[in-house]
Amino acid sequence: MSPLDLLVITNAVTDLVYPVSTEFLQDLDLRRGAEHRALLRSQVAQKLEAISLSYESPAGSPANVGFSTAVLGLKVGIVGCLGNDLLGTAYRKMIQEYGIANHMQISSASESGVCYTFITPDGERTFLNQMNAAPHFDLKKAPTSAKIIHTSCYEIVGKEDEFITYLCRAKEAGAEISVDLANPHTCHKIGEKMKTVLDLTDILFASPEEYVAAVGREFTSHAENPHHHKIICLKYGVQGSRILAERIDHRIPIVPTTVVNTNGAGDGYAAGFLTAYLNGDDLSACGMNGSRIASRVVSQMGASLLKRH
Repeated sequence: MSPLDLLVITNAVTDLVYPVSTEFLQDLDLRRGAEHRALLRSQVAQKLEAISLSYESPAGSPANVGFSTAVLGLKVGIVGCLGNDLLGTAYRKMIQEYGIANHMQISSASESGVCYTFITPDGERTFLNQMNAAPHFDLKKAPTSAKIIHTSCYEIVGKEDEFITYLCRAKEAGAEISVDLANPHTCHKIGEKMKTVLDLTDILFASPEEYVAAVGREFTSHAENPHHHKIICLKYGVQGSRILAERIDHRIPIVPTTVVNTNGAGDGYAAGFLTAYLNGDDLSACGMNGSRIASRVVSQMGASLLKRH
């Protein structure tokens, strides 16, 4: 059996998107535009009884990359943990529908993870995460047979030693390692073990702020990067991106679009880049494909290219 093109390791959560008022956020003591950890799901669900759900989709940052690359034609697998509940069943159904190799683990002790996304009339998004089973995957049970293994620091934080052992095993099996730094706060939480993770990383996706948080200094050049990544993809939001490798420095513009939802833009970029990379395109073309897919993602409600059901 041929190896997967891409294996993603994710905190599997389901995005539940609701239009809400600012008063709703105040009732839950949520700061508008911020990310929070949830109370018990039953307490949140009670507050939402009178509000119509506008969108539901399986997600998680690496999962968004995996779903989009599957839509784009890659042979994809996914590792994570779900609860034995309706959300977990729906998540697994979507995995099957898109022909993704299912390496999900099932928790009998926890419900599936949820990311509530509350949209106020001004378009601002406030996140309320309830991780539940999502972080409880066991990497000892995860396969390593893939051309690229992709994850993010959201998954690594709190499981640093487990990830380092797994990534070493995956590299010995011939996989390239792709990591998205996720956000500066998460990089800081990983602490000193971030250096080892970075040393194992071949393809790095980061904003300049995330790079500083992880590496400990501002980016200067690919040659001066202390971790010798094969490829660095620096993301500058509306200013585009920069692809760096040995003797390569490409500036990549964004692809203009009407923005509906910025959530998932970076995951769309990684999906487009990795798809083109695995198809053998040059790095400039990989970056442009990243911009194209990011543009498609932000022009819709969901955080990946999955079709809305």
